[in-house]
Amino acid sequence: MLLRAFSVFILVVVLIYFRPWLNSKSQAERAHGILLPESAFNINTVGDWRKGFMDRGATTVLTLEAREMAGFISNLSDERIRIGGGPPGNAVYHIGLDIPWKAGQEPVEAFTVASPVGDWLSVEVYWLTDDISAIRLYTDWN
Repeated sequence: MLLRAFSVFILVVVLIYFRPWLNSKSQAERAHGILLPESAFNINTVGDWRKGFMDRGATTVLTLEAREMAGFISNLSDERIRIGGGPPGNAVYHIGLDIPWKAGQEPVEAFTVASPVGDWLSVEVYWLTDDISAIRLYTDWN
């Protein structure tokens, strides 16, 4: 009986912690406190943003239709904290991210704004083709 109760407890903890019912778009929106455009695809979020209360972060990479880029950027905070940005070098913010378009490519725009859920939100914009853009987001909590 005790083993069954413990098993149920572990299952509940895993379901609450990993939230498997959230799709990649929902996870990214929750991690960064922003809404992603409808055309967003290839969304991947990693990091330790679900853990603890301090010193954590979330990195998301995604692609979207270039025509939606201006609208997406305009929905971010107007308060630009600094030019440049990007996640720290810690492996937890990079492992598992498939970024084939990033190899040797520098962002066309990089800036940091006030975050709706963390301390700051770093945004890097990449132009892949005339029709497709890519974004890397990093939200930090210190």
